[in-house]
Amino acid sequence: MKTNRQFRNNLALSATLMLTGVYFLSSTAQGQSFPSYGIIHNSTTTASQTIALGVNPAGHLNTPNGSGTVANNANTLATSNPGSVGIAYKWAGGKPSSGNGTNYAAGWWDATSPGSKWEGWGASGNLPVSGKVITGYASVDAGGISTNITVKSFVVDSTSIKSTVWISDPADPTKAPLLEVTHVYGPTSGTTNPNLFQALVTITNISGGTLTDVRYRRIMDWDMMNNLTTVYTDMVGVASSYASTYTPKVFDACDNGGSWYSITPDPTIACKPAPLPVSASTHVDYAGIGGTVNNQATNLGASFTFQFGDLLCNESAVFYIYYGAGTSRTAVSSALNTVGASIYSLGYDINYPTIAFGFGFKGVSGSAVAPTLPTKTASLPAGSSTSSAVWQTYAPPVLGDSTIYQALFKYQKDKQWIGEIKRYDLDSTGAITSSAPLTAQSKLLARAAVSGSYSSGGRSIWTVGYDPACMSSALPLDNSYNNLTITNSTKLESLLYNCPATSNAVATQDLVNFVRGLNSSWEESATTTAVRSSVLGDTYHSEMVMVGVPNAPWSSDVTTFGKSEAYYRYLYNYPSFISANSTRRSQLYVGANDGMIHAFDADLNERWAFIPPSVMPLLRNEVGTKGLNAGSGTSNSIFSVDGPITVKDVYFYGQGVWKTVLMGGLGWGGNSYYALDITNPDAPQHLF
Repeated sequence: MKTNRQFRNNLALSATLMLTGVYFLSSTAQGQSFPSYGIIHNSTTTASQTIALGVNPAGHLNTPNGSGTVANNANTLATSNPGSVGIAYKWAGGKPSSGNGTNYAAGWWDATSPGSKWEGWGASGNLPVSGKVITGYASVDAGGISTNITVKSFVVDSTSIKSTVWISDPADPTKAPLLEVTHVYGPTSGTTNPNLFQALVTITNISGGTLTDVRYRRIMDWDMMNNLTTVYTDMVGVASSYASTYTPKVFDACDNGGSWYSITPDPTIACKPAPLPVSASTHVDYAGIGGTVNNQATNLGASFTFQFGDLLCNESAVFYIYYGAGTSRTAVSSALNTVGASIYSLGYDINYPTIAFGFGFKGVSGSAVAPTLPTKTASLPAGSSTSSAVWQTYAPPVLGDSTIYQALFKYQKDKQWIGEIKRYDLDSTGAITSSAPLTAQSKLLARAAVSGSYSSGGRSIWTVGYDPACMSSALPLDNSYNNLTITNSTKLESLLYNCPATSNAVATQDLVNFVRGLNSSWEESATTTAVRSSVLGDTYHSEMVMVGVPNAPWSSDVTTFGKSEAYYRYLYNYPSFISANSTRRSQLYVGANDGMIHAFDADLNERWAFIPPSVMPLLRNEVGTKGLNAGSGTSNSIFSVDGPITVKDVYFYGQGVWKTVLMGGLGWGGNSYYALDITNPDAPQHLF
C-alpha cells in the first residue's frame, strides 16, 4: 500500500534535508507534543453553555481530575474525581421527586467520570492470511491504553477536538500501523445544540492489504451525580440492528457498566451482561431497568460492539456517535431521534427527573454512513456560523506591498463552502483606503469557465503521481502545469480511486470537472457545465504566506556568527542566490479545502494550483448525490489541504544550489506533508 511507504520515504527525506539545512522540519520529524486533554462546550458563549465534553489524546473520555475548573466553566461537582469531565451537564440542581434524598447544588454534573472512569473504545480487524486478530483499545480505568496504540495527532480548539491514533500489531508495536482511527468531536447545530455533541469516527485500513471482520466497541458506565446507585437505563435500536443481514450492524451489546462485571473496550471479547437486574441480557432493547434488586444496587451502563465486515486497503468505515444531556429522559431521546441516532443508551435516575444523559450512534444499523458526508460542520461554533449569509475567517491577514490580504469563507449546507480572498489597499498611514477590494473569487469564476491553462485564460491545476500496480507510466506534466484535465482522466482515475477494479469514466470525468469548479453534481441551479459559485475552497485551519525575493540574513563574521544560520548562508554563497532572484515577483500561497494549495500573484490572479498526491483519493469524498436536474444535487465540503505552510530558503548539498522550499501539511485533512520548490514562482517543482 502506498500510504505507509510514502510516509516512511517522507520521513527519510525529511531527516536527510534536516542534515542539509532544513531546520524547520525538526519539530515534526523528531516528535510531537500534544495537549494532555481537551474540553469543549456546545457554545463559545458562556451564557449558552449547557453541556461539556472532555476527551483524552487517544480519543476516550474522562479528563484528568481538576481539569474542569471554574475558569473554563466545566468544574464538575462530583465528590469522587472532582473536575474530571466526560459528559457533563449544567444542571439547575434539585431534590428528589419524592421521599428523602440529597438536595444537589446547581452546577456541572458529570455522567461518566464519577467513580471509576470506565468509558472507552476499541477497534479490531483480522489479517486474512494468518487469521491473526489485531485489536487496540483506550480507556482510563477499563484496561488503560493498549501498548499498540500510538497517538498520531491530537488537535484541540475552542469548538472541536480531533484525535487520530494508529493501531499496530500488539506482538510488535514498532511495525507499520494497520488501522487508523480518527474521532472528531464537536457540537451539533440547530435545535439539538443545547443537548448533543457529535463525534465523527473514521476507521481506515492502512495495513497494505485487506482486513477482515473489522469491529468497533464503545463502552459507557452511567454514574451520575456523585456515582448514584439508583441509576436506570434504556437501550434502544439494538435488537433490529443485531438481526440485520447487512453490515454495519450490532455485533454485541449489553447493559454492562462496571469493571467488576469484566467490562472491557476490547471488541474481540464478548460483552457480559450485568448480573443485576436479571431481566437484562445481550442484544435486546429494554427500558427502565436499574435501581436496586433484592436490596442490592445495580451498576449499569452500555457496551456496544459494531461489525463493519471487511475493509480493503485504504478503505474506511465511517459513523457518528452522539453524547449529551438534558432536562429529562424525553428531551435526550428526542434530541437523539432528531439527529437520526437509531441506536442509543439513556442513563437517568427516576428520583431526579430533571436530569438525564444519553449516547447514541448513526450509520451502524444496516445502512452505512457514506465516507463522503460533510465532516466540517461539527467543528464550527453553533448559531450564526452555520448561516450561509455570514462571512467567517480563521486565517490571519497577510501584508503585501501597501496592501493587506484576508481569507474568508461562507458555510453552505450540502454544498462546497465558498472561499474568498480579498486584497485591500493601504494608504501611507497604514489605513485601508476607500477603494473597492480586489477579490480572488471573481477572477476564478471567469477562469473556471475556460478549460485551458492559465496562459490561455483558464486554470493551471496540476498534481503528480504514479502507481505501478495499475499505471504504465506517470501522469504527464508539461510547462503549462495543467494536467488535471479530461484528457488525462484515465490516469487520474487510478490516482483518484486507488487503482479501481472497475473503471467508471463518467464518474471520473464528473469529479475532474467538479474539482476544476464546474457544477457537475448539479448542486446549483445551472447546467452541469456551468461554473459553481464555490470555485475557491475555504481556508480554514490553513493560512496564507506571501513569498517575495530571498531576504534571509547572512554574515561573513565567523567570530560572532560562526555557529549561526547567517554564517552558514554566507559559507554556501547565499548572497548569489539573493542576487539571482532579486527581481522575483511576489506570490501568495494559500491552502484551501478544495484540495489545493493555490498560488496567486499580487493582483489575485491564480497562476497555478497544486493538489498534493496524498489528497487525490480524498477528492472523491466531495462527491455527494448527483441530481437529476439543476439544483437537485449535493456535494460535501471536506477537510483536505488544511494545515500550516512553511517557506524557507534551503541549501541542497547534492546539487550545490539554494532553493526556496514550501512545505505544508494537510492538518485536519490527513497525516501527510508535501514539499515544493518555488524558487521560480512560475515553474514550481514537486520535491516529495
